[in-house]
Amino acid sequence: MKKVLLVAVLVAAASWYFHFGRKMTDTSVRQFYNDQTELMLKLDGEPLCKLMADEYLVRDVAFSSSGTQRTERRRDEACSEVKQAMILFGKMSDASGGVLHPMIEQKIHSVELSEGNKRATVKGVSTASIGGITIVRSRFTETLIRRNGRILSLGGESKTWTYEG
Repeated sequence: MKKVLLVAVLVAAASWYFHFGRKMTDTSVRQFYNDQTELMLKLDGEPLCKLMADEYLVRDVAFSSSGTQRTERRRDEACSEVKQAMILFGKMSDASGGVLHPMIEQKIHSVELSEGNKRATVKGVSTASIGGITIVRSRFTETLIRRNGRILSLGGESKTWTYEG
C-alpha cells in the first residue's frame, strides 16, 4: 500500500513538473513584471539577473541627445549593466538621503500566450524617474518562458529614450 501511495505521489509531482510547472497565465506573467519592478526598487541587481534565462538576448535601439545607438546584449553583459545601474542608483539615493531614489513603472499593454501556454510574448513600456523627472522610457517586446516552475526572460527587442535634464 505504501508503494502504491508513493508511486501516486511521484506521478502527480512529475505531472505537475512537466505540464503545469511549465505553463503560464496572463496573471502569472503580470505578476512576473510586478515582482521585477519590486526588485528594481530594491536596487539589487543579482535577483534581477536570475530572471534572465541562459540564452537571454536583447536588442535595443537607444535614442538620446548624443544620437542613436543600436546594441545587442547577451545575458552576462546585460546582467553586468543591470548591476552597474543598480549600484549607481543606490549611490544617488544614499547621497541624497533617499530623495533621488528611482521610481520604476512598468505598464503591460499585451500578453500573448503560445499554444500550450509555455511561452509568452509581452509588449509594454517601462519608465524610470528620479525626483519626479523621467530619465528613461523603454518600449519593449519580450519573450518569457517557464522552467522548473519559474518564469524567465529570453530577452527581446526594445526602443529606449534617455532624457537629460
